[in-house]
Amino acid sequence: MPIKSILVVVSGGAADAACLSQACLMAKTHNADLRALHVKPSPILDLASSFEMAPTVIEDLQRYYGEVAARLEGECRAAAKATGVPFDWQCVEGDASDIAAFYARYADLAICSPELARNLVFAAGAPVLAMAETMAPRAIRRILVAWNGSREAARALRDAMPLIEAAEQVEILVVDPPTDLPISREITRMLVRRGIKVQMNEREAAGAEVGSVIVEESALDGFDLLVMGAYGHWRWKEQVLGGVTEDALENRSIPVLLAH
Repeated sequence: MPIKSILVVVSGGAADAACLSQACLMAKTHNADLRALHVKPSPILDLASSFEMAPTVIEDLQRYYGEVAARLEGECRAAAKATGVPFDWQCVEGDASDIAAFYARYADLAICSPELARNLVFAAGAPVLAMAETMAPRAIRRILVAWNGSREAARALRDAMPLIEAAEQVEILVVDPPTDLPISREITRMLVRRGIKVQMNEREAAGAEVGSVIVEESALDGFDLLVMGAYGHWRWKEQVLGGVTEDALENRSIPVLLAH
């Protein structure tokens, strides 16, 4: 399915500019509609645990949140106009993760900060592209697919197929390939059938963390996008003890397209 609708979530945080620039570029490239979503915090919920809530405090917060939303709307409209893509602005008050997940279900791709991506990838039902604040917008020409044969990896591969089919170079990276299942052969065969030229790269972790190996590979070869399944293990375990997904989200060099 082609990418025809892109959601970018802006929060007033450091990653907004990177997310918005990438969203505009991809909307232009794919002739897609762009929707920017901002979720305003609720002053009442913010202060729900306080013993004293002066009305003036709530009014000040509401005014501040409104000013932030207005500024973000202006920035998003200006960026979309400069790029020449169809644009829609959505501002809702409530829980950022829940509301972003709702709107992401009606988009072909959601772009957001790595922090929001951790929750959105579970609830969105759509591919999530995580952009850190240090990343510059880039055309997606060279793609690295981290492949381990899992359900999550298969979902991410299929979600990224419009990008993979249009890419100039696609590399499949298998770290510590299993000896009992031909996952490298089968994924290559699948993509070649679709007319996609792929390079296979099998690497041994040699005691290193798998996530570190993947991030290192993506940085060394200058890829534009990393595609991978998210949280093959319990999320709390990966966040506390570390894991492949967390390593990828912590990187500040390459956008990551995630699916679960």
